Amino acid sequence: MIRKERILRWEVEFDPEATREAYLQIENGGADGCSCGSCRNFAGARGQAFPPSARAIFETLGIDYRKEREVYLVAPDKARGIVLNAGWFHFIGKLVSGRDAVKALPGRKAFAPDLEPLGEGFAMGFTNQTRLTPEAFRGQPVVQVEFSTAVPWVLGEPFDP
Repeated sequence: MIRKERILRWEVEFDPEATREAYLQIENGGADGCSCGSCRNFAGARGQAFPPSARAIFETLGIDYRKEREVYLVAPDKARGIVLNAGWFHFIGKLVSGRDAVKALPGRKAFAPDLEPLGEGFAMGFTNQTRLTPEAFRGQPVVQVEFSTAVPWVLGEPFDP
């Protein structure tokens, strides 16, 4: 069933049940398949990575927060014992309105996120510019949810993201 809601600065149409079904076909999150310190730490801190307000949005959209498609290191903060990570999820739907959360940098093949803060150390946004879309979503209209989050270092080893 297609729903339409305003979430932060975006109006989105989405199918939460079809998105939930797609996530059932995905075995695990992107961080679970990587051996680098940042990804292993993110996997261990995943329960602390998303504030309740973000989890509520994910639940509304049908996203399984334990199955991010991609996560990557932005910056470590050794003094505070935290790691700033960013990444993304997908959901079945489309953006109706709102400024895209990913903007191209002039003259470069790079982009800059334009996310909305949603609590201390967390921000998110929506884009039509999808990457690494899982097979479970192929053939469907897909929106990408970009996020950045500060997570504590939880590994029982020296801080080395």
